[in-house]
Amino acid sequence: MKREFVESGQVRQAFEANGVSDEQVREMEKQVMQGYGAIVPATGGVKKIRCGAAGRGKRLAAFVFFLRIIPMPV
Repeated sequence: MKREFVESGQVRQAFEANGVSDEQVREMEKQVMQGYGAIVPATGGVKKIRCGAAGRGKRLAAFVFFLRIIPMPV
């Protein structure tokens, strides 16, 4: 199955402003593909994953929220 990550310009700006490198973004995407992430209650399947920022590690990191959308045949 082909998967594609889509992020808004605001997300990219937030990553850059908080020192999240492209390598960290790729690592987060790998974790998402492996099924990591906690489901946020009452959201219909939105998940969150912790993303460490430069010099802060995961403990003082931000959460990134994501949703997997499965295309339905028309």
